[in-house]
Amino acid sequence: MDINKELLNYPPLDLDKLLETNKDMPDNIKNSIVLYNKALEDFKAKSEDIAIIQLKKAISLNPEFHEAINLLGLVYIYAGDLENAAGAFKKVINKEKSCIKAIEYLKEIDPDYEIPFKNKDDTKGSRVKKKSKRQDSKIKEKKYISKDKSLDFENLKINDFVKTGAGFLIGAILTLVITLVIYPERESGGGVEKDENVPPQTISEDEIYEEKYHKLSEEYSVLSSQFEQLKKESEYYLNAYRLIEAENFLKEEKYVEAADNLVLIKNFEFNEKDSEKFNKLYQEVVDKAAWIAFKEGRDFLEAKIYKDALEKFHKVELYVDDWEHLHYTFFYMGVCYENLNDTQKALEYYKKAVEKYPGSHGANLSQDRIREIENTF
Repeated sequence: MDINKELLNYPPLDLDKLLETNKDMPDNIKNSIVLYNKALEDFKAKSEDIAIIQLKKAISLNPEFHEAINLLGLVYIYAGDLENAAGAFKKVINKEKSCIKAIEYLKEIDPDYEIPFKNKDDTKGSRVKKKSKRQDSKIKEKKYISKDKSLDFENLKINDFVKTGAGFLIGAILTLVITLVIYPERESGGGVEKDENVPPQTISEDEIYEEKYHKLSEEYSVLSSQFEQLKKESEYYLNAYRLIEAENFLKEEKYVEAADNLVLIKNFEFNEKDSEKFNKLYQEVVDKAAWIAFKEGRDFLEAKIYKDALEKFHKVELYVDDWEHLHYTFFYMGVCYENLNDTQKALEYYKKAVEKYPGSHGANLSQDRIREIENTF
């Protein structure tokens, strides 16, 4: 591992974004994040001694700030102080269940290190295996909505299809209402009783009414069919607009927004032209969006904001069926649920990591958590 490169690429924490969802964040937490970000700047300015001081201050304000402790360990490695570096990483490992980075860093300086996972009764160890699998996401091929109809949505605007769709729907509804008002349902004569004393022309009127009823019933059936077709076309217009909007988001490099749109229409059956456009966009967008959501979730997890972390990790799960970091995602989700005291959901996601990615790093860590949880009951 290139420690200098690792430090230069170490991500700062976006305090403003964290404050958006945590307006009541304590001052000591806010100040520790500010010091953490300053330490990153100091290192980049070749002032590792000052960076160490800033990080120690941050940790004194927030002793559970494990990302800062990890960073301190890396700076110690860079400065040649391997003993203090190891101490920093072990501190994280002994306290935090989601300690993947600390384990990786510690194994750089001590390859034989055994990983402890402590509970009330005993201490368990497991050797960490590094293995990840990557497979391209499989995109389901879309079908025609109509064999003889291909719509051009290149210049489609929301006002156009809303007005058009609304016009069709309003027309159909008005026709149905008028039909029902003009002639109520009259089955079997509809309430006009035949009488031997009624003049012949009255019986003739009943026959006329009956004929009109059957005619209007047929018209109603046709209108109902047309109404269903209009609903399908309106749905197509709406999803075509979402597809165009996703394309515009991609041009602006708003990958998460684009992915959110594409997920909504993932199982919709487009025509061939729009299906090709969807598949191309999906392949360009989802990996980037999943990575962004994954990193944001990990930041929330490091800050112990577990509900927000889960929201981000669930997005990853929604975006991709198979992904190189999905085994970590499932492990992190288990950690979040465990810290939210939902043991059943925690076990569900730990088992997902083990079953879907056996032998992966996330699966091995999940297996250790499963054993520890089961031993506490």
